[in-house]
Amino acid sequence: MSSNRAPSNAGHDAAAGKNCLNCETAIDGEFCKVCGQASSAERYSLSSLAQEVYIQLRKIEAAKTARTVWALTVSPGQFVRDYLAGKRVAYINPVRYFFYAFFIEVTVKLAAVSVVPENPLVVQAQGGITIELMNFGLTIVWGLLWSVLYYKADLNLIEYVISAIFFVAQTFILSAALLLVMLPFAVALPSPAVIHASIDLAVYFAYSCIFAYTLFNVRWPILILKQILVAVIFVAIIWILFSKGYYRASKPVSGPLTEQAGPRTLPPVR
Repeated sequence: MSSNRAPSNAGHDAAAGKNCLNCETAIDGEFCKVCGQASSAERYSLSSLAQEVYIQLRKIEAAKTARTVWALTVSPGQFVRDYLAGKRVAYINPVRYFFYAFFIEVTVKLAAVSVVPENPLVVQAQGGITIELMNFGLTIVWGLLWSVLYYKADLNLIEYVISAIFFVAQTFILSAALLLVMLPFAVALPSPAVIHASIDLAVYFAYSCIFAYTLFNVRWPILILKQILVAVIFVAIIWILFSKGYYRASKPVSGPLTEQAGPRTLPPVR
């Protein structure tokens, strides 16, 4: 009877006789066998765009990212050792985490610029984005310095670089959090930009010491001296890059805040 007929392959029949919109190969199925594009490459609409955004957001793996942030906050050295030892399935890989953290910090700073453009800390945040862009290329330098000053036979050079990637990425998160915490108090502070930069540098250095201590198991007096040396070399490299013109500071922001403080020719290094 008609009720017992096998279901028709409507999707297959609809795709048959079509050409791929990407490579113009004849399509016989849901995907092109040559380039892999879906046969239903329809025009964008509000619903299709919303669906695509939703699909991409699901790929962010928020739970893994949150676990990675927490682990790098409470016990960074132990987390990195476990990760290098193979305990990785519950966490984000270092490269992806680096880009997630960078995106979070830049988004926070740009949002602050849009929402409270006259806040004293926002003027500094605009220059701070330039520094974060520099960290993309200089992360490997931090790893190389660690490999020299904290040489351990059980770690190879790439593992030092992986450790540095996790470290720098976490400082992006800490910097974004500090900016959000200090924004409401910026107007009441006497020199908010200076205070914020000082606290940011202090947090950066303190976290670098905690990270190195829990990872390399070095005595505190020696560790602090080594971290000061790493920081001095790192800042010297940044200063050289600025002085040679490889990186340009952000343009001064016009307005009453900059008229009082004067134009900044170099964003604070942290």
